[in-house]
Amino acid sequence: MVDVRRLHAAIGVSWFLWRFPPLAVLWTVSPHDDQNYCAAKARTQSGTQVDFRNDRGYRAYLTIKAGMRAKLPLRMSSIVLLLFALGHTAGFLSFQPKEPEAVEVLESMRRVPFAFGRRTVHWMDLYMGFGLAISVAGFIFSIIAWRLSTATVSEASLARTIAWLLCIMQLASVILSLRYFGPVQAGFSLGCATLLACGALRLNSIPGMKA
Repeated sequence: MVDVRRLHAAIGVSWFLWRFPPLAVLWTVSPHDDQNYCAAKARTQSGTQVDFRNDRGYRAYLTIKAGMRAKLPLRMSSIVLLLFALGHTAGFLSFQPKEPEAVEVLESMRRVPFAFGRRTVHWMDLYMGFGLAISVAGFIFSIIAWRLSTATVSEASLARTIAWLLCIMQLASVILSLRYFGPVQAGFSLGCATLLACGALRLNSIPGMKA
């Protein structure tokens, strides 16, 4: 049977993790960049010579204008990661095999204790622990992907690196999903990897932001 209390707790934690952390990172350009852009624009209008390539205000303008191209795929990847984490959490908490042999194995996982380090545990304890750890990681990755979509000029290089690392991780998940889980999980990972790669490439294509 489904452990309703655990399922409700997981859903509550999932909602909290998604609902509140991103509220602190919903900016797209820092106030300093915006001020520098306005200052650069004022200097230009007054006839002052401005080195646009090295001017921080001009670089902020490029982020405001061109950075929007990277925001969409990165935020879409964040949503896909969130859905995947929610699906994983609800799925592994509610899964119940129908075959009698499988039900017997599941019951054995709950009944049979064994030594694990300095503790006595059941296989179900490890199953729950690893499953919830993956859920937490999935929600954190979702928040990171959302944060990458708000990268400013000074953060662009780091954001691009993190986006590629997340992309590589999702490509590895495609292989693992095809081997151990199924095409649905692999499809989520492949879609997320594509969106992250697209966001990273668009970050790299913004003038003045290349490494």
